[in-house]
Amino acid sequence: MATLTTILQREFLEQWKRSSNSDPLPTTNEKQAELLDVGPGHLSKLRRGVVGVPLTEKMAWKISRALRSACPIDQQRELVEELLAACSDKAASPSADGSMLGVSQIFERLSSPGSLLCVEYRDLPRADRTGKYPGFAKDAGRAIASGLSFALFQPFIGREDLGRGDGQHTTYVQGYIETLRASVRSVYSTMLHAALEEAKINSKSQAQEVKRRIILYERDVGSFVASGLQSRLFYAEIAGSTQQQHEVWEWVAGKERDYFIERDEKSLPPDVVSQQFAPITSFWEREGRLPYTGDEMNRACGYAREMKAQMGPKRKPRSWWSPVSN
Repeated sequence: MATLTTILQREFLEQWKRSSNSDPLPTTNEKQAELLDVGPGHLSKLRRGVVGVPLTEKMAWKISRALRSACPIDQQRELVEELLAACSDKAASPSADGSMLGVSQIFERLSSPGSLLCVEYRDLPRADRTGKYPGFAKDAGRAIASGLSFALFQPFIGREDLGRGDGQHTTYVQGYIETLRASVRSVYSTMLHAALEEAKINSKSQAQEVKRRIILYERDVGSFVASGLQSRLFYAEIAGSTQQQHEVWEWVAGKERDYFIERDEKSLPPDVVSQQFAPITSFWEREGRLPYTGDEMNRACGYAREMKAQMGPKRKPRSWWSPVSN
Protein backbone atom coordinates (compact mmCIF):
# COMPACT_ATOMS: atom_id res chain seq x y z
CA MET A 1 0.00 0.00 0.00
CA ALA A 2 1.27 3.46 -0.90
CA THR A 3 2.07 5.83 1.96
CA LEU A 4 0.61 9.33 2.28
CA THR A 5 3.97 10.82 1.28
CA THR A 6 4.12 8.69 -1.88
CA ILE A 7 0.57 9.64 -2.84
CA LEU A 8 1.19 13.36 -2.35
CA GLN A 9 4.43 13.26 -4.31
CA ARG A 10 2.66 11.50 -7.18
CA GLU A 11 -0.32 13.87 -7.19
CA PHE A 12 1.75 17.04 -6.96
CA LEU A 13 3.93 15.80 -9.81
CA GLU A 14 0.87 15.11 -11.99
CA GLN A 15 -0.61 18.50 -11.10
CA TRP A 16 2.69 20.18 -11.92
CA LYS A 17 2.83 18.43 -15.32
CA ARG A 18 -0.71 19.61 -16.12
CA SER A 19 0.12 23.19 -15.10
CA SER A 20 1.49 25.72 -17.56
CA ASN A 21 3.20 27.92 -14.96
CA SER A 22 6.92 27.92 -14.24
CA ASP A 23 6.71 27.46 -10.46
CA PRO A 24 9.02 24.75 -9.07
CA LEU A 25 7.58 21.38 -8.09
CA PRO A 26 6.51 21.53 -4.41
CA THR A 27 8.51 18.85 -2.62
CA THR A 28 8.73 20.00 1.00
CA ASN A 29 6.17 19.29 3.71
CA GLU A 30 5.81 23.02 4.38
CA LYS A 31 5.11 23.97 0.75
CA GLN A 32 2.73 21.09 0.17
CA ALA A 33 0.84 21.94 3.37
CA GLU A 34 0.52 25.55 2.18
CA LEU A 35 -0.94 24.50 -1.18
CA LEU A 36 -3.32 22.05 0.48
CA ASP A 37 -4.33 24.66 3.09
CA VAL A 38 -3.37 22.28 5.90
CA GLY A 39 -1.17 23.05 8.91
CA PRO A 40 2.41 21.81 8.28
CA GLY A 41 2.63 20.24 11.73
CA HIS A 42 -0.66 18.40 11.22
CA LEU A 43 0.39 17.14 7.78
CA SER A 44 3.69 15.93 9.23
CA LYS A 45 1.86 13.94 11.91
CA LEU A 46 -0.42 12.40 9.27
CA ARG A 47 2.66 11.34 7.29
CA ARG A 48 4.16 9.69 10.37
CA GLY A 49 0.94 7.98 11.43
CA VAL A 50 0.92 9.62 14.84
CA VAL A 51 -1.66 7.99 17.11
CA GLY A 52 -4.63 10.28 17.80
CA VAL A 53 -4.19 12.32 14.59
CA PRO A 54 -6.52 10.67 12.06
CA LEU A 55 -7.22 11.82 8.53
CA THR A 56 -10.92 12.67 8.48
CA GLU A 57 -13.06 12.17 5.39
CA LYS A 58 -13.67 15.92 5.29
CA MET A 59 -9.94 16.66 5.15
CA ALA A 60 -9.39 13.87 2.60
CA TRP A 61 -11.93 15.53 0.31
CA LYS A 62 -10.25 18.90 0.87
CA ILE A 63 -6.88 17.46 -0.18
CA SER A 64 -8.40 15.62 -3.13
CA ARG A 65 -10.15 18.72 -4.47
CA ALA A 66 -6.93 20.73 -4.13
CA LEU A 67 -4.95 18.13 -6.08
CA ARG A 68 -7.58 17.08 -8.63
CA SER A 69 -9.63 20.22 -9.06
CA ALA A 70 -9.70 19.77 -12.84
CA CYS A 71 -10.63 16.08 -12.64
CA PRO A 72 -14.11 14.47 -12.64
CA ILE A 73 -15.77 13.79 -9.31
CA ASP A 74 -15.23 10.03 -9.59
CA GLN A 75 -11.45 10.56 -9.84
CA GLN A 76 -11.58 12.85 -6.80
CA ARG A 77 -13.51 10.19 -4.90
CA GLU A 78 -10.94 7.58 -5.93
CA LEU A 79 -8.17 9.71 -4.42
CA VAL A 80 -10.19 10.23 -1.22
CA GLU A 81 -10.48 6.47 -0.77
CA GLU A 82 -6.75 6.01 -1.39
CA LEU A 83 -5.87 8.74 1.12
CA LEU A 84 -8.15 7.29 3.81
CA ALA A 85 -6.72 3.81 3.26
CA ALA A 86 -3.14 5.08 3.53
CA CYS A 87 -3.93 6.91 6.79
CA SER A 88 -6.15 4.29 8.38
CA ASP A 89 -5.23 2.93 11.83
CA LYS A 90 -3.95 -0.26 10.22
CA ALA A 91 -1.79 1.61 7.74
CA ALA A 92 -0.53 4.14 10.27
CA SER A 93 0.31 1.65 12.99
CA PRO A 94 3.70 0.44 11.65
CA SER A 95 5.53 3.69 12.37
CA ALA A 96 3.36 4.46 15.39
CA ASP A 97 4.01 1.17 17.17
CA GLY A 98 7.72 1.03 16.51
CA SER A 99 7.62 -1.18 13.41
CA MET A 100 10.66 -1.07 11.16
CA LEU A 101 8.49 0.30 8.35
CA GLY A 102 9.21 3.63 10.04
CA VAL A 103 12.80 3.47 8.75
CA SER A 104 11.65 3.36 5.12
CA GLN A 105 9.15 6.11 5.83
CA ILE A 106 11.69 8.50 7.29
CA PHE A 107 14.09 7.96 4.37
CA GLU A 108 11.17 8.68 2.04
CA ARG A 109 10.38 11.93 3.88
CA LEU A 110 14.05 12.95 3.76
CA SER A 111 14.39 12.37 0.00
CA SER A 112 14.94 15.97 -1.07
CA PRO A 113 17.73 18.57 -1.12
CA GLY A 114 18.10 20.47 2.14
CA SER A 115 17.34 17.47 4.36
CA LEU A 116 19.83 16.23 6.95
CA LEU A 117 20.14 12.93 8.78
CA CYS A 118 22.71 12.23 11.51
CA VAL A 119 23.02 8.66 12.80
CA GLU A 120 25.28 7.58 15.66
CA TYR A 121 26.20 3.90 15.85
CA ARG A 122 26.67 2.50 19.36
CA ASP A 123 25.83 -1.08 18.41
CA LEU A 124 26.30 -3.18 15.28
CA PRO A 125 24.56 -1.88 12.12
CA ARG A 126 21.50 -3.83 10.94
CA ALA A 127 21.42 -2.56 7.32
CA ASP A 128 24.74 -4.08 6.28
CA ARG A 129 24.91 -6.76 3.56
CA THR A 130 24.97 -9.44 6.26
CA GLY A 131 22.57 -7.63 8.61
CA LYS A 132 18.91 -8.27 9.30
CA TYR A 133 17.66 -5.36 7.14
CA PRO A 134 19.99 -4.96 4.11
CA GLY A 135 17.14 -3.38 2.12
CA PHE A 136 17.33 -0.22 4.23
CA ALA A 137 20.73 0.53 2.68
CA LYS A 138 18.94 0.86 -0.66
CA ASP A 139 16.34 3.15 0.94
CA ALA A 140 19.20 5.32 2.19
CA GLY A 141 20.83 5.27 -1.24
CA ARG A 142 17.64 6.49 -2.93
CA ALA A 143 17.26 9.31 -0.41
CA ILE A 144 20.89 10.40 -0.84
CA ALA A 145 20.57 10.32 -4.63
CA SER A 146 17.48 12.56 -4.26
CA GLY A 147 19.36 15.15 -2.21
CA LEU A 148 19.57 13.97 1.41
CA SER A 149 22.78 14.76 3.29
CA PHE A 150 23.56 11.74 5.49
CA ALA A 151 26.20 11.94 8.24
CA LEU A 152 27.17 8.67 9.94
CA PHE A 153 28.96 8.89 13.30
CA GLN A 154 31.13 6.13 14.79
CA PRO A 155 31.87 7.31 18.36
CA PHE A 156 34.50 4.80 19.49
CA ILE A 157 38.30 5.06 19.26
CA GLY A 158 40.21 2.18 17.75
CA ARG A 159 42.80 0.19 19.67
CA GLU A 160 45.59 1.63 17.53
CA ASP A 161 44.63 5.20 18.50
CA LEU A 162 44.80 4.69 22.26
CA GLY A 163 48.07 5.76 23.85
CA ARG A 164 49.79 3.78 26.59
CA GLY A 165 48.66 6.17 29.29
CA ASP A 166 45.07 6.42 28.10
CA GLY A 167 42.09 4.64 29.62
CA GLN A 168 41.42 1.22 28.18
CA HIS A 169 38.34 -0.93 27.83
CA THR A 170 38.54 -4.60 28.72
CA THR A 171 39.79 -6.88 25.95
CA TYR A 172 36.29 -8.23 25.34
CA VAL A 173 34.69 -4.78 25.08
CA GLN A 174 37.48 -3.42 22.87
CA GLY A 175 37.08 -6.46 20.62
CA TYR A 176 33.39 -5.64 20.18
CA ILE A 177 34.29 -2.03 19.41
CA GLU A 178 36.74 -3.12 16.70
CA THR A 179 34.00 -5.26 15.14
CA LEU A 180 31.57 -2.33 15.35
CA ARG A 181 34.06 0.05 13.70
CA ALA A 182 34.59 -2.35 10.79
CA SER A 183 30.83 -2.93 10.44
CA VAL A 184 30.02 0.79 10.35
CA ARG A 185 32.61 1.32 7.63
CA SER A 186 31.06 -1.56 5.71
CA VAL A 187 27.49 -0.22 5.92
CA TYR A 188 28.76 3.23 4.93
CA SER A 189 30.38 1.72 1.84
CA THR A 190 27.17 -0.18 1.02
CA MET A 191 25.01 2.96 1.29
CA LEU A 192 27.46 5.00 -0.78
CA HIS A 193 27.42 2.34 -3.51
CA ALA A 194 23.59 2.28 -3.44
CA ALA A 195 23.47 6.08 -3.76
CA LEU A 196 25.82 6.07 -6.74
CA GLU A 197 23.73 3.38 -8.43
CA GLU A 198 20.45 5.24 -7.80
CA ALA A 199 21.88 8.54 -9.08
CA LYS A 200 22.83 6.95 -12.43
CA ILE A 201 26.21 8.68 -12.45
CA ASN A 202 27.67 9.56 -15.84
CA SER A 203 30.53 11.87 -14.85
CA LYS A 204 33.21 12.20 -12.16
CA SER A 205 31.75 15.51 -10.99
CA GLN A 206 28.34 13.91 -10.42
CA ALA A 207 29.94 11.08 -8.49
CA GLN A 208 31.84 13.52 -6.30
CA GLU A 209 28.66 15.48 -5.60
CA VAL A 210 26.89 12.33 -4.40
CA LYS A 211 29.90 11.26 -2.32
CA ARG A 212 29.84 14.59 -0.50
CA ARG A 213 26.24 13.90 0.59
CA ILE A 214 27.16 10.81 2.63
CA ILE A 215 30.13 11.07 4.98
CA LEU A 216 31.31 8.84 7.80
CA TYR A 217 32.83 10.66 10.78
CA GLU A 218 34.88 8.73 13.32
CA ARG A 219 35.97 9.74 16.81
CA ASP A 220 39.59 10.86 16.68
CA VAL A 221 40.39 12.14 20.19
CA GLY A 222 43.00 9.69 21.45
CA SER A 223 42.64 10.61 25.11
CA PHE A 224 38.90 10.05 25.14
CA VAL A 225 37.42 6.56 25.45
CA ALA A 226 33.71 6.70 24.66
CA SER A 227 31.52 4.42 26.72
CA GLY A 228 27.92 3.39 26.41
CA LEU A 229 27.11 0.52 24.06
CA GLN A 230 23.44 1.07 23.31
CA SER A 231 21.17 1.74 20.33
CA ARG A 232 21.38 3.86 17.20
CA LEU A 233 20.25 7.48 17.49
CA PHE A 234 18.76 9.31 14.48
CA TYR A 235 18.55 13.11 14.24
CA ALA A 236 16.53 14.32 11.24
CA GLU A 237 15.85 17.74 9.72
CA ILE A 238 13.17 17.70 7.03
CA ALA A 239 13.78 20.20 4.20
CA GLY A 240 11.71 23.38 4.39
CA SER A 241 10.06 22.28 7.59
CA THR A 242 9.08 24.02 10.79
CA GLN A 243 10.46 23.23 14.26
CA GLN A 244 8.10 20.25 14.57
CA GLN A 245 10.03 18.64 11.74
CA HIS A 246 13.26 18.37 13.71
CA GLU A 247 12.93 14.82 14.97
CA VAL A 248 14.86 12.29 17.04
CA TRP A 249 14.39 8.55 16.47
CA GLU A 250 15.95 5.52 18.07
CA TRP A 251 16.53 2.07 16.55
CA VAL A 252 16.53 -0.68 19.18
CA ALA A 253 17.53 -4.23 18.22
CA GLY A 254 15.27 -6.38 20.38
CA LYS A 255 15.52 -10.11 21.04
CA GLU A 256 12.47 -11.04 18.96
CA ARG A 257 12.07 -7.92 16.80
CA ASP A 258 13.61 -4.53 16.18
CA TYR A 259 11.90 -1.25 17.08
CA PHE A 260 12.13 2.18 15.46
CA ILE A 261 10.57 4.77 17.75
CA GLU A 262 10.37 8.55 17.86
CA ARG A 263 11.78 10.02 21.07
CA ASP A 264 9.70 12.40 23.15
CA GLU A 265 11.03 15.93 22.63
CA LYS A 266 10.75 16.75 26.34
CA SER A 267 12.80 13.72 27.31
CA LEU A 268 15.40 14.27 24.59
CA PRO A 269 15.03 17.68 22.84
CA PRO A 270 16.07 17.73 19.16
CA ASP A 271 18.15 20.87 19.71
CA VAL A 272 20.23 19.06 22.31
CA VAL A 273 20.78 16.08 20.02
CA SER A 274 21.74 18.41 17.17
CA GLN A 275 24.52 19.94 19.27
CA GLN A 276 25.76 16.48 20.16
CA PHE A 277 26.93 16.28 16.55
CA ALA A 278 28.68 19.68 16.56
CA PRO A 279 30.66 21.03 14.82
CA ILE A 280 29.22 19.02 11.89
CA THR A 281 25.72 20.40 12.47
CA SER A 282 27.19 23.89 13.05
CA PHE A 283 28.68 23.76 9.54
CA TRP A 284 25.41 22.42 8.12
CA GLU A 285 23.40 25.28 9.62
CA ARG A 286 25.71 27.84 7.99
CA GLU A 287 26.54 26.26 4.62
CA GLY A 288 23.82 23.67 4.04
CA ARG A 289 26.21 20.79 3.40
CA LEU A 290 28.51 18.41 5.25
CA PRO A 291 32.14 19.35 5.99
CA TYR A 292 34.81 17.07 4.56
CA THR A 293 38.11 18.82 3.81
CA GLY A 294 40.50 20.10 6.45
CA ASP A 295 39.56 23.70 5.67
CA GLU A 296 35.86 22.90 6.01
CA MET A 297 36.41 21.15 9.34
CA ASN A 298 38.28 24.24 10.57
CA ARG A 299 35.39 26.46 9.49
CA ALA A 300 32.98 24.10 11.23
CA CYS A 301 34.90 24.55 14.49
CA GLY A 302 34.79 28.31 13.95
CA TYR A 303 31.01 28.24 13.60
CA ALA A 304 30.74 26.14 16.76
CA ARG A 305 33.03 28.61 18.55
CA GLU A 306 30.70 31.48 17.62
CA MET A 307 27.74 29.55 18.96
CA LYS A 308 29.48 28.82 22.28
CA ALA A 309 30.41 32.50 22.59
CA GLN A 310 26.74 33.39 22.28
CA MET A 311 25.55 30.68 24.66
CA GLY A 312 28.06 30.59 27.47
CA PRO A 313 31.73 30.44 28.52
CA LYS A 314 34.28 31.15 25.79
CA ARG A 315 35.98 27.81 25.49
CA LYS A 316 37.69 26.94 22.25
CA PRO A 317 35.85 23.99 20.70
CA ARG A 318 37.57 21.37 18.62
CA SER A 319 36.14 18.60 16.53
CA TRP A 320 36.00 15.12 18.00
CA TRP A 321 35.21 13.85 14.52
CA SER A 322 37.38 13.03 11.52
CA PRO A 323 35.81 12.29 8.10
CA VAL A 324 36.74 8.95 6.54
CA SER A 325 38.05 9.15 2.98
CA ASN A 326 35.66 7.87 0.31
